[in-house]
Amino acid sequence: MSEGDELVFNENESLTNQKIEFLYSEIEKLSPRCKETFLLSKKEGLTCIEIADYLEISTKTVKNNMIKAFSILRKKMKEKFNTLILLLFTDPNKVSKKSIFNL
Repeated sequence: MSEGDELVFNENESLTNQKIEFLYSEIEKLSPRCKETFLLSKKEGLTCIEIADYLEISTKTVKNNMIKAFSILRKKMKEKFNTLILLLFTDPNKVSKKSIFNL
């Protein structure tokens, strides 16, 4: 690998880190209930029913909060949002190599 290739890799890595930091900062800006619902789902891996039971709200409210969170974050992130979510909030033991390569 030439020095130029390493530089490009480092720039891409830096850009990815910036996107990750931006995503986390946008998650922090969500309304408290929307943020909590999103993190319980994506970070903790709870189902819609489990979140509804835990927060003592309806599953419809959970779904609406998730739709709202995804909508806001997609607009802010524009590109590669789904890829970042998958990489940040998925247990690596549960993701097949094939699914990663299909991103």
